[in-house]
Amino acid sequence: MKLRSATTQFASLLLLVCLAVFAGGCSSFLAAKPDATHYWVLGSNNATAGAVPGSEPLGTREIHIGLGPVTLPDYLKDRHVLMRSGANQLEGLPDDYWAEPLDSGFPRALVYDVSQGLRTASAVLYPWYSNKRVRWAVPIDVLQFETSSTGEGLLVARWRVVEEPDGAVVFASESRIVEPVAGPGGAVSTAQRVAALRLGITHLAQQIVAQIEKLSRPAPDSAPKTKSEAAAALAPARPDVPAPAAKPAAAPAPQESGER
Repeated sequence: MKLRSATTQFASLLLLVCLAVFAGGCSSFLAAKPDATHYWVLGSNNATAGAVPGSEPLGTREIHIGLGPVTLPDYLKDRHVLMRSGANQLEGLPDDYWAEPLDSGFPRALVYDVSQGLRTASAVLYPWYSNKRVRWAVPIDVLQFETSSTGEGLLVARWRVVEEPDGAVVFASESRIVEPVAGPGGAVSTAQRVAALRLGITHLAQQIVAQIEKLSRPAPDSAPKTKSEAAAALAPARPDVPAPAAKPAAAPAPQESGER
């Protein structure tokens, strides 16, 4: 009996030890892990604090630039921050997401940069209210917006400048902007990738601003005329009134000869 009792006690003790070890292992296995997910936005860029280098203000008049519609390809509707790993292959960075859809964040970042560059003009996003006196509309078709395997930011976009209200296309271009990764070499962080993409938007805005300023400058021959010149230009032609005859040239004054 004593032997059986000792064996039973030993088995119970061993069972308790096993249960304790098992419970400790389960608790460590089921413990919450830190969340490695990061969310990114296309915020304001310090590079847009001033106007485009070498640009001139458009004047003190109010000019509205209408940006849009801005269209993006369907693959950019994925919330992952994308990296191009091959000619026809994209990969989403596993723990990095856009905090908002790019079809909202991209246009807002672009209109911010264009407004900063124009200084005296204001830019509005499509669709704009009818009371906005939009002079130039700029529809934009984004073709690519991703980073490369080495971290470079790539932005390819086709855009036009349309004069309102008649809708005449006065300029069209395709921009291909490649932004190298800023900072030391080595591994490329997602923060560097997002910064390169954001800078690409800034440089697209600078191209748009430069073209708008070029189109908004008065032509060299459109300098203001004097009142008399303006009146003569506005006076209607009268075919029944003959043009005044030209005055005959005055005869030269006689000169005294030096001979006698």
